[in-house]
Amino acid sequence: MSVSLYFGVPESGKTSYALDRVRREIVETRRPAIILDSEQARNLAHIPRAASRLDAFKAAAEGKSTRYVPSGEDDVDRFTVAVRTYQNCIYVIDEFGYWANAHSILPSVKQIIRGHRHRGISLHATTQYPGDLAPLVFQCADHLYVFRCKNINALKRLEDAYRLPREVVEALPPGTCLHVEKWTPPGQYEVIKYF
Repeated sequence: MSVSLYFGVPESGKTSYALDRVRREIVETRRPAIILDSEQARNLAHIPRAASRLDAFKAAAEGKSTRYVPSGEDDVDRFTVAVRTYQNCIYVIDEFGYWANAHSILPSVKQIIRGHRHRGISLHATTQYPGDLAPLVFQCADHLYVFRCKNINALKRLEDAYRLPREVVEALPPGTCLHVEKWTPPGQYEVIKYF
């Protein structure tokens, strides 16, 4: 089980690639996915929407993938508490920076990030601005998928922590990302061309 982060500018391909990886994981593990659709993203609209948190977990218990649109921070907190209990699922959180930013990270989100391996949780999280994410997220992430990024703070963080060349990250075409695994030495990455 792992935590995978996908980030880049809008229309860079991060959410599409995350969904593709989730589809493959669904096939490999025979587990459904629940997507926390923080902003009712256009590219997630084709996935059946659960009316409530309970409905999302009921669908998962029946082996059906679904998406859930939270009503706010308290709702996300309750959702992530349930994630710790119901582990037979793949979780996707779109716009993860809302719930795990450097200034305020929900305690339940912290617990998922820290304890994902112990609890068998698979989490795929997308965000536009990795510079906003809490340091804990990077410390515990197993995979980073870096799509085109222009944010100065994000570029600095990627350059300092992973030695990803700023000029390479800024110039990535849509559908192309740099993949960094947790134990990869700084400065080493795989280039993935998704589309």
